[in-house]
Amino acid sequence: MILRRVIGHFRQQEWAAIAIDFVIVVVGVFVGIQVDLTDNINRFGAYAVDVLAEQRRLQQALHAQLDRRLDIRHESTSPSGAIN
Repeated sequence: MILRRVIGHFRQQEWAAIAIDFVIVVVGVFVGIQVDLTDNINRFGAYAVDVLAEQRRLQQALHAQLDRRLDIRHESTSPSGAIN
């Protein structure tokens, strides 16, 4: 539809109409790219939140495991420093 209008404008040499059609296409492409970028930013933000939450969970699990190992080592050590 737009291509037919542009071809018709070229045949009739309506340069103002050609310029308007060109601006409409450029603005449409620009808006489409901006919408896509915004969507990608939102998806990346959600992904980053998920990754940070998983990292936090793993850090807490590692910390708990380290605390258990230190408690076991502390319990198996006598006050004089000899291992039972």
